[in-house]
Amino acid sequence: MAKAKSLIVVDDDDDIREIFVNALSKLKINILEAANGEEALKIIKKNNIVLIISDLNMPVMDGVELLYEVRENLKSSVPLIFTSAYTDNLEKRKLEMTNVSFLKKPFTDEQLVNKVKEIILVNE
Repeated sequence: MAKAKSLIVVDDDDDIREIFVNALSKLKINILEAANGEEALKIIKKNNIVLIISDLNMPVMDGVELLYEVRENLKSSVPLIFTSAYTDNLEKRKLEMTNVSFLKKPFTDEQLVNKVKEIILVNE
Protein backbone atom coordinates (compact mmCIF):
# COMPACT_ATOMS: atom_id res chain seq x y z
CA MET A 1 0.00 0.00 0.00
CA ALA A 2 1.43 3.38 -1.00
CA LYS A 3 2.15 5.92 1.69
CA ALA A 4 0.02 9.06 1.65
CA LYS A 5 1.68 12.16 0.26
CA SER A 6 2.82 14.49 3.02
CA LEU A 7 4.60 17.76 3.54
CA ILE A 8 6.75 18.48 6.57
CA VAL A 9 7.08 21.73 8.51
CA VAL A 10 10.46 22.03 10.25
CA ASP A 11 10.94 24.82 12.79
CA ASP A 12 12.29 24.92 16.33
CA ASP A 13 9.57 27.38 17.36
CA ASP A 14 6.40 25.48 18.37
CA ASP A 15 4.21 28.54 17.77
CA ILE A 16 5.54 29.05 14.24
CA ARG A 17 4.93 25.39 13.39
CA GLU A 18 1.38 25.68 14.72
CA ILE A 19 0.75 28.81 12.62
CA PHE A 20 2.07 27.06 9.48
CA VAL A 21 0.03 23.90 10.13
CA ASN A 22 -3.13 25.94 10.71
CA ALA A 23 -2.55 27.95 7.52
CA LEU A 24 -1.92 24.81 5.45
CA SER A 25 -4.66 22.69 7.00
CA LYS A 26 -7.20 23.65 4.32
CA LEU A 27 -5.04 21.94 1.72
CA LYS A 28 -5.82 18.28 1.25
CA ILE A 29 -2.41 16.95 2.19
CA ASN A 30 -1.02 15.28 5.28
CA ILE A 31 1.10 17.71 7.34
CA LEU A 32 3.93 16.42 9.51
CA GLU A 33 6.07 18.42 11.95
CA ALA A 34 9.65 18.41 13.25
CA ALA A 35 11.52 20.71 15.65
CA ASN A 36 14.90 20.46 13.88
CA GLY A 37 16.61 18.95 10.87
CA GLU A 38 17.67 15.76 12.62
CA GLU A 39 14.10 15.02 13.71
CA ALA A 40 12.89 15.90 10.21
CA LEU A 41 15.31 13.45 8.55
CA LYS A 42 13.90 10.55 10.58
CA ILE A 43 10.37 11.51 9.50
CA ILE A 44 11.37 12.09 5.87
CA LYS A 45 12.92 8.60 5.66
CA LYS A 46 9.65 6.97 6.81
CA ASN A 47 7.13 9.02 4.80
CA ASN A 48 6.27 10.04 1.24
CA ILE A 49 7.33 13.69 1.58
CA VAL A 50 6.50 15.88 -1.42
CA LEU A 51 7.58 19.20 0.14
CA ILE A 52 9.78 20.37 3.01
CA ILE A 53 9.13 23.76 4.62
CA SER A 54 12.10 24.54 6.85
CA ASP A 55 13.45 27.36 8.96
CA LEU A 56 17.11 28.16 8.29
CA ASN A 57 18.35 28.69 11.84
CA MET A 58 17.63 25.80 14.22
CA PRO A 59 19.58 23.94 16.90
CA VAL A 60 20.83 20.36 16.40
CA MET A 61 20.65 20.52 12.57
CA ASP A 62 19.82 23.72 10.68
CA GLY A 63 17.99 24.07 7.39
CA VAL A 64 21.08 24.08 5.17
CA GLU A 65 22.39 20.92 6.85
CA LEU A 66 18.96 19.33 6.37
CA LEU A 67 19.02 20.26 2.68
CA TYR A 68 22.48 18.69 2.32
CA GLU A 69 21.38 15.46 4.04
CA VAL A 70 18.25 15.19 1.89
CA ARG A 71 20.12 15.83 -1.37
CA GLU A 72 23.39 13.96 -0.72
CA ASN A 73 22.51 11.11 1.62
CA LEU A 74 18.86 10.46 0.82
CA LYS A 75 19.42 11.25 -2.88
CA SER A 76 16.13 13.15 -2.95
CA SER A 77 15.28 16.23 -4.97
CA VAL A 78 12.06 16.92 -3.03
CA PRO A 79 11.23 20.66 -3.17
CA LEU A 80 12.22 22.69 -0.13
CA ILE A 81 11.01 26.13 1.00
CA PHE A 82 13.30 27.97 3.40
CA THR A 83 11.47 30.32 5.74
CA SER A 84 13.55 32.91 7.56
CA ALA A 85 13.97 36.58 8.19
CA TYR A 86 17.56 36.08 7.02
CA THR A 87 17.30 34.68 3.50
CA ASP A 88 19.15 37.54 1.75
CA ASN A 89 22.66 36.24 2.37
CA LEU A 90 21.73 32.70 1.41
CA GLU A 91 19.99 33.80 -1.79
CA LYS A 92 23.08 35.77 -2.80
CA ARG A 93 25.41 32.78 -2.37
CA LYS A 94 26.34 30.91 -5.51
CA LEU A 95 25.07 27.58 -4.21
CA GLU A 96 23.77 24.88 -6.49
CA MET A 97 20.39 24.39 -4.88
CA THR A 98 17.86 22.43 -6.86
CA ASN A 99 14.18 22.80 -6.05
CA VAL A 100 14.79 25.38 -3.32
CA SER A 101 12.59 28.43 -2.73
CA PHE A 102 12.68 31.18 -0.15
CA LEU A 103 9.86 32.80 1.80
CA LYS A 104 11.09 35.73 3.85
CA LYS A 105 9.51 36.24 7.28
CA PRO A 106 7.21 37.88 8.05
CA PHE A 107 4.72 36.60 5.48
CA THR A 108 0.98 36.03 5.49
CA ASP A 109 -0.85 32.71 5.66
CA GLU A 110 -2.05 33.39 2.13
CA GLN A 111 1.52 33.85 0.87
CA LEU A 112 2.53 30.56 2.46
CA VAL A 113 -0.43 28.67 1.01
CA ASN A 114 0.12 30.20 -2.44
CA LYS A 115 3.82 29.26 -2.38
CA VAL A 116 2.95 25.68 -1.48
CA LYS A 117 0.32 25.53 -4.26
CA GLU A 118 2.86 26.95 -6.71
CA ILE A 119 5.32 24.17 -5.89
CA ILE A 120 3.05 21.18 -5.50
CA LEU A 121 -0.38 20.74 -6.96
CA VAL A 122 -2.78 20.28 -4.08
CA ASN A 123 -6.51 20.63 -3.80
CA GLU A 124 -8.24 22.69 -1.18
